[in-house]
Amino acid sequence: MKMEKIYDTLSLGLKGKLKNIKLIALDFDGVLTDNTVVHLENGLEGVVRSRADSLGVDLLNDNGLYDKVNYTSEDHEVDIIIMSRESNKVVKSVADKIKVKVINSLYEKKEAFRGEVERRGLDYSQVLFMGNDMNDIDCVNNAGVGVAVADSYPEILKVADYVTTRNGGRGAFREVCELILKAKLK
Repeated sequence: MKMEKIYDTLSLGLKGKLKNIKLIALDFDGVLTDNTVVHLENGLEGVVRSRADSLGVDLLNDNGLYDKVNYTSEDHEVDIIIMSRESNKVVKSVADKIKVKVINSLYEKKEAFRGEVERRGLDYSQVLFMGNDMNDIDCVNNAGVGVAVADSYPEILKVADYVTTRNGGRGAFREVCELILKAKLK
């Protein structure tokens, strides 16, 4: 389905919430990846992800909502941070490549999410959290806009404000970036 048609199906309330988003926080495995891990005998791991998701960051950048050159700054109209339990170096490698911040090796994601929102002086209504699994449920519930990728676990799908049309690692993050962009530019 074309993004304009997807956007048109959203409620006015959700469109208004998307317009106010200042921070996108997202899980890594199952959101930016398809939840597949290639684990080699030497201990190295690799993941499968879509370049379409990288283009979501580019769209925000190209429209002046995000600054990839100064991505470590928090002075963006919309900032982006990966929040992951995963400790493997691949998480930071992907974050560095697509030019977004990352906090990984988080066991208590809910507390880290709360701390990040408070540290930035944001209200939860200004934050979107995107997840796919049980350890994301509290963050999805607390965010102003809780998003689940299409292939999330059923418990996440039940509590999300929005479920993407695309699966994790297959353009779901780009979909969310495009929806935010449409909401902010309308």
